[in-house]
Amino acid sequence: MNSFGDQTGQMFAYVRVISSIMSTSFILISLLVILFLFIRKNDLSVGVWKLLHLIRADALFKGYASYQYSQYMGLLIRRSVSTRRSLELMASIKGKPMMKFLARRINEGLEAGKEMADALKDSFLDEKFSSVCCLGLLTDSFEDALNTYDQLYEKRLKRNIRRCALFIQCIAYAGIGMVIVMIYSAMLMPMSALDAL
Repeated sequence: MNSFGDQTGQMFAYVRVISSIMSTSFILISLLVILFLFIRKNDLSVGVWKLLHLIRADALFKGYASYQYSQYMGLLIRRSVSTRRSLELMASIKGKPMMKFLARRINEGLEAGKEMADALKDSFLDEKFSSVCCLGLLTDSFEDALNTYDQLYEKRLKRNIRRCALFIQCIAYAGIGMVIVMIYSAMLMPMSALDAL
């Protein structure tokens, strides 16, 4: 009977460890979601973006910001608003600190005498975005270049979402497999206790 009690104690220890890991994971994910929502709403996002840029870990921010910039700029160009006026309007958008930051940065580059292509390269935007826009500026089809980047970004985003979903699916299957093995071993514990008698 003593070995049955030891095995039951081990099973409960496994269950406690797994439940603590799951609750810790849930708390961490919740904190990350809250942090993301907080950063998205405040000017802190620009500070975080600059910090990530310094350590070269800002690919996600760059892609998202470039996509947003492309969307806003494309909308203004379709309305026949000049580039300079578009940047001024984007710099005055309320609730979009990253747009303000990008527009001001590009505008400062233009006022310093840089060409639009160079100002885009120096503005924390995605390198692919800068390349596509430079090509659009050279061929006098800036609006088409913005649309091309939008399509490229959406394809890349869908591909990344599929990869992430596959990763989560694999983790979920592994977790379910572990639970099944634990249940199966718990069901076999009484049998091994009987064999000990």
